[in-house]
Amino acid sequence: MIVLPEPKPEVISRLRRMVAEPTEATYTDADLTMLVKEFPTAQKVGQNSWVANSSLVDVVVWDLHAAAARIWEEKVAALIGQGSYDIDADGQTLHRDQKLQQYRQQVAYHTARRRVRSVKILVAPTRAQRTLEQRIEEENTEW
Repeated sequence: MIVLPEPKPEVISRLRRMVAEPTEATYTDADLTMLVKEFPTAQKVGQNSWVANSSLVDVVVWDLHAAAARIWEEKVAALIGQGSYDIDADGQTLHRDQKLQQYRQQVAYHTARRRVRSVKILVAPTRAQRTLEQRIEEENTEW
């Protein structure tokens, strides 16, 4: 099991600024620390070595934009749960939907800036093992 070091207080402070949560009223430092630890971008190699961008480093680089996107998604879900709608009363209009749109824009902003993750795609073994003759026969008999 990989044991990640704790993010520094500067990292948590920066994340708080990115998600407009200056106090611990909604998210405590412990909550944000657990969330940030879900998005390391360095990989552990050997006993005490980390690799980031193909070079050995002593620090873990955290993907704060991915963490911020997750928090903004939670905020969107909370707004939807409260009911985001427009109200017309006494000649005035309350546009709650605008806040929802702004939160969704923040999700898109941070999602677009998160670090790239690679995924290894493998061909299904059954399809890869069929010969050309078997594929032609299968295509001809699918009528």
